[in-house]
Amino acid sequence: MSRCVAPDPIKLEDAAPCNWQQPDFTEFVSMERETPTYQKYGWTRTERIVDGNNPVMCSGTDTTTCKFTYDSSSKTLTAKVVTALVPKLLVRKNPSTGEPLRDEKNNYVVVEYETFKNGANSRKTFAAQGLMLVERDPAEVDASTYKNMIEKTLNQGNYKLILDECQKGGACGCRIAVKFCVDVHVVREADAPALNPNITINLFPTTARADAKNWPESEYELDSSGNGKVPKITQTKAHETGHLFNFPDEYWEQGGFVHSIYVKSGRDIDFTLADANKAANKIWVIETDNNLMGGGCAKPIASIPPYYLEYIRRWFSARTHKLWRVGYNAPAAAAKKTEISSGSSAAKTKVAHAKK
Repeated sequence: MSRCVAPDPIKLEDAAPCNWQQPDFTEFVSMERETPTYQKYGWTRTERIVDGNNPVMCSGTDTTTCKFTYDSSSKTLTAKVVTALVPKLLVRKNPSTGEPLRDEKNNYVVVEYETFKNGANSRKTFAAQGLMLVERDPAEVDASTYKNMIEKTLNQGNYKLILDECQKGGACGCRIAVKFCVDVHVVREADAPALNPNITINLFPTTARADAKNWPESEYELDSSGNGKVPKITQTKAHETGHLFNFPDEYWEQGGFVHSIYVKSGRDIDFTLADANKAANKIWVIETDNNLMGGGCAKPIASIPPYYLEYIRRWFSARTHKLWRVGYNAPAAAAKKTEISSGSSAAKTKVAHAKK
């Protein structure tokens, strides 16, 4: 297993002249997400989830894909994913007919999607739970704000890749702007393949807990005044899109997909290392209030640290045979040099699929 040292992010200074050139290119790239399986925890570090005498496992590695496009005129590297959102309902199935169950008003008996309870991470099929999916009309869905919201969050740092070990340091003119791009399409399932999407996502009216392949159209929370559910603004869609760009989770409670450096013996989380890295602001922490892949997911605004470009930095270094680091313009919590396992994550130019 190879090892990789992620260079410190560096504060950018006024750029010195640089004649480095890279021809335009477009490549479809796959990367391995480094989130191995481990035994699920509850809400505390000592609460382990079991089913009878058997440990309940969670997380798992996967392959993510995106399209990298380099524009030499602007020296910009764009990482793009295409998402096909298919409006769905999760409903109960009539065991006698195999058709969707309906109530006395002839409405579907709808069940709220929850990834660990009945969804992708429940390790049970919908059919085994007496559930099924039915499509909704795409015309009923207004997704016009999704793209802008997701990209605004992912690109807020205006980070760049800057050549490492240059004598000019943060003034090195050898720098590349990095942009995340997300194309969002709402379609019927039969029409999704024509888009050649990186991922096809079920879009439910609401979810109790989403995942990369199952999103909520809207989100709500209980109002403290007793008025029932009220609309809630979160960064759930940007968080789940982050997984499509290979980001791990930065939380562990209830089954977060944490980075491999924190999983020991294929079963336990190394909380000693987690605490040390959090205190030192190391790469891919597993407890954070405001980062997008942690607690910021549930808030209206989430933070994007410089190290969120780590997988792009790693891939571009391999692509150009030069070592790059992440540069930032404003004060940021720069991560210390961190030795992390690259495993089989060397980027390969092929198309695969992603899921949380």
